[in-house]
Amino acid sequence: MGEITNETPKPLLTVHGKSLLEHKIEMLPDTIDEVIIVVGYLREKIMNALGDSCAGKKITYVVMEELSGTAPALWLCRDHLKGPCLVLMGDDLYGKEDMAQAVQHNWYIGLQTSDAAFAGGRIDVEGNKLRQVTEEGGVVGDFVNTGMYVVGPELFEYDMVKLPSGEYGLPQTLAVLAQDIPVEARTVQTWIRVTSPEDIQKAEAELVQ
Repeated sequence: MGEITNETPKPLLTVHGKSLLEHKIEMLPDTIDEVIIVVGYLREKIMNALGDSCAGKKITYVVMEELSGTAPALWLCRDHLKGPCLVLMGDDLYGKEDMAQAVQHNWYIGLQTSDAAFAGGRIDVEGNKLRQVTEEGGVVGDFVNTGMYVVGPELFEYDMVKLPSGEYGLPQTLAVLAQDIPVEARTVQTWIRVTSPEDIQKAEAELVQ
């Protein structure tokens, strides 16, 4: 994101006058009454901006001192999780209907079909069930991971899967669990990745007010 995030953590970048985090929290299903946010870089700004509640939902903060992957971020929250929980990436935007679909399942991963060749994990499915995450990348039409999940405490009984980068991946670990417990794999309609200033403009155009 360049200089735009030197003073502002990416989840606090604004679209239509609200931060990415506020948009996401406001669109959560009514059945969710507490939000756990894993914070690190410029965490005080996030904590000061949102406080202890947002859109009527309690907020709990968990500090991640060292970036080591999506799995360790979730593992830091394990003491707060008693049942199935919706997991989202902090700087991406998702559709309200997609989140409502996700929480209908105890185990879930949200996907989209790729419109270009890509590096990184390709999601393989069998029917509507997660089969595996293949690391060599994919081609047009393959499934990519949107970073939307529903997981339960049983996931913490599995060893986190280490990636070639040295980080530990949540989708890869979930794929190991999927060999024992069926994980619903469904395509989502709305997934806005915010990785550049141009993505903010895209979000302004696509996000329904």
